[in-house]
Amino acid sequence: MGRSSNYSNQMYQQLQEIMGRLDSVEQDLKKEKREHKEDVERLEKLIVEKDKKIEVLTEDNERLKRILNNNSSNSSLPPSTDKKTASVNTYNTRTKSEKKAGGQIGHHGTTLTKKEVQQKLSSGKFQHRIETIGVESDTYITKYVLDLEIVPTIREIRIYATEDGSILLPKEYQRKSIYFMKEEIKTYEERYQELIQKGREENKDTKGRIAKEEETKLLNRLEKYQENHLLFLRDFSVPFENNLSERDLRKCKNRQKMSGGFRKQSGNEMYCSIMSIIETCKRKQMDVIENIQKILEGAPAIF
Repeated sequence: MGRSSNYSNQMYQQLQEIMGRLDSVEQDLKKEKREHKEDVERLEKLIVEKDKKIEVLTEDNERLKRILNNNSSNSSLPPSTDKKTASVNTYNTRTKSEKKAGGQIGHHGTTLTKKEVQQKLSSGKFQHRIETIGVESDTYITKYVLDLEIVPTIREIRIYATEDGSILLPKEYQRKSIYFMKEEIKTYEERYQELIQKGREENKDTKGRIAKEEETKLLNRLEKYQENHLLFLRDFSVPFENNLSERDLRKCKNRQKMSGGFRKQSGNEMYCSIMSIIETCKRKQMDVIENIQKILEGAPAIF
């Protein structure tokens, strides 16, 4: 009995030690599990932060790519800034020479001569308008200025009678003067709205926050200023494009490129005033020199 009692006591003590060890291991496992859970939460937060940074960097990368890919065909940049790239499989076989760049001595140009201009005038291909400078007399020299003029054109449609003397007017010519009809204007306005709506649908699939915002702003401006954009349908004196304004601004841009700008604000204002007078005279087909002389003499120019 004594041996059996001692054996039981020893087994009980060993069991107590094993249970104590198991409790210690369980506590260690719980601690490790808690630490692993904290690590997972920390890493998940770090992943979210990294994803946000990646998204921002991706948008910046797309924006910079668009800036680098801008040229005169898809932005307001002048053609002089376009990158000159060689065509595919096009090789220049010319060897470099010691000649200076530009026109070479002895090379015949293609400028119209005075005789060629007179031949074109006599053939009736060009309109001829004479302008005088100074007091008219028998002694003068002639200089020719070739220019293009854009003027409204009226087409006269003559519909002749048939053999029995009757005149059949087509439906589109039953009015005395033909302009855009209200139905036609409405058709163009509806088409304008359809294009804006199509743009909004495509904008939903645009990737990149910055690109998406820029497209949305453009569509909002097109919708807000629809009457201004389609004004040429109702008023034929309004051009349907802004090429004339862009050509006027090109003079100022060339001036800036040649001199780099103005040293003083007064010089800038003076240049703009002079350009305004010159361009106004040209638009109204008035003599530029004569009107500038009137202004310098104190007489008001008639604009």
